Amino acid sequence: MALTMQYLIVRTKDHTEVVNSLERFLQRYEIDIEPNEETLYEWEPDPQDRFYRFASLNGWQRFIIPHALDLESEEFFEALRYLSQDLETVVMNFSLQESELWSYMLFRDGALHDAYINDPEEVLATMPPELAELVEGDITEFYGEVYLLSELFGVSAEVIEPYLVPLTDEERGMDVEIYAHEDDEHPLNDAHVVFDFTRRLGVPIPRPYGAEREPALAEYIFL
Repeated sequence: MALTMQYLIVRTKDHTEVVNSLERFLQRYEIDIEPNEETLYEWEPDPQDRFYRFASLNGWQRFIIPHALDLESEEFFEALRYLSQDLETVVMNFSLQESELWSYMLFRDGALHDAYINDPEEVLATMPPELAELVEGDITEFYGEVYLLSELFGVSAEVIEPYLVPLTDEERGMDVEIYAHEDDEHPLNDAHVVFDFTRRLGVPIPRPYGAEREPALAEYIFL
């Protein structure tokens, strides 16, 4: 089954700061947020009019949000930038699209500091202009800043780097599956490897199905 998910993490101790900041941004579109503070064992991995909060980990607040917050790509880029500037912190968004592409964007204090897409040439036309310029200018700019992530998450560069080296066309066509690490669940040519990647960073994407499903701590509805 093709899976689409948008995973937002914000480095702050208080989840209400994130929710309130997001609501301040969305008010420019006349959108309000109504909380449902109940533990939810059933939640949608690609919600349309709501988002979910999960248990914080290692100083990061964790959310599953609608794809691009139901905004245009440029507006979503601005939303992430706003959150990081408003809260004076680091905001990181991970995206899994139709089980084929995975990416992230990292903002700090209102500026884009890092970004990665596992196959940037495939999605150039759909990127916000700021990201498209990165790829058009030098495609290696979209390979991820290994040492920045290493410092930010306290994980060695040797652990992180294998996930951020895009496969060559030859490697993509090989019958043999290539893994970043032997004990990973998914090979590098499977976009679900983002689950392994975020687990290595200490902020795993919540599992929506199966025995490892993680319950949401709260649901927030867009009005």
